Amino acid sequence: GSPLVARSDFSPSGSPRHASSPDSPAGSFFLAQAPLLSSPFSGCSELLRAAPEPQRIAELKERLQQLENESRELKAVISTKDGIIRTLGAQLCAAEAAADVVVMKDTVIRELETELEMTRDRK
Repeated sequence: GSPLVARSDFSPSGSPRHASSPDSPAGSFFLAQAPLLSSPFSGCSELLRAAPEPQRIAELKERLQQLENESRELKAVISTKDGIIRTLGAQLCAAEAAADVVVMKDTVIRELETELEMTRDRK
């Protein structure tokens, strides 16, 4: 295709200015006759020329779909693990509470045994 040119690249008569033209402005983007790579837009043109082929686009779409599926699966695994951790945390709290109850019962039983022995000794 023909290169993009700035409006200032044309002389008042409408014809393209050349590098040797005395009325060529210093600030013009590039000259109409200059090679495309001399343009500040040459990077865009190179990107367009290097655009992926339809097969590559299809491959990239398929890979993206695979990554999205993996992401969903990993989120489900993480959610399941979070649920298990919460359940284990609740069970741990219940077990600790039960252990505290057992310790308190043992303490009460020991104190009662001590009082009973003291009462027997008094008699």
